Amino acid sequence: SDAAREEGLRAVAAAPAALTARVAVATKGGGTVNEHFGHARELQVYEVSARGAAFVGHRKVEHYCRGGDGDDDAMTGLLAAISDCAAVLVARVGRCPKEQLAAAGVEPVDAYAHQFIEPAALAWFQGFAARVAAGEVTPERRAEPVPVAAPAGPAATGDGAAAVA
Repeated sequence: SDAAREEGLRAVAAAPAALTARVAVATKGGGTVNEHFGHARELQVYEVSARGAAFVGHRKVEHYCRGGDGDDDAMTGLLAAISDCAAVLVARVGRCPKEQLAAAGVEPVDAYAHQFIEPAALAWFQGFAARVAAGEVTPERRAEPVPVAAPAGPAATGDGAAAVA
């Protein structure tokens, strides 16, 4: 809602203007943080600052929670897809993926479940800015993840091997 957005912007107004962070959001739609981390097939990414939360794009991911088989591979891909994010806002997240996210430097956050995305992102950012100011965290600009392209098939090189560009 507009009121929640305005309240969130007031709360982060004291944050340094240059401080920004990216957050991934697990959502099923409706503009809210309403998807379980393990069930997400895509994550929305936002750049958050004292000016608000700006949508950056979608990240397609393989859903993580499949009952064991392939979960490690899915988690590796998921972590790579959000490697530029400081946090992931989710409705729920299990203990194991929570630990793996934290180990990869992505803060798993379920405190804003079922809230609207921008106010939730701003509320997280307020805490992040306070931790930066206290010296508890160092903000870092993370590189964009490199999209993994599907192989295009072998190119004719004369020797039957695929050409490497």
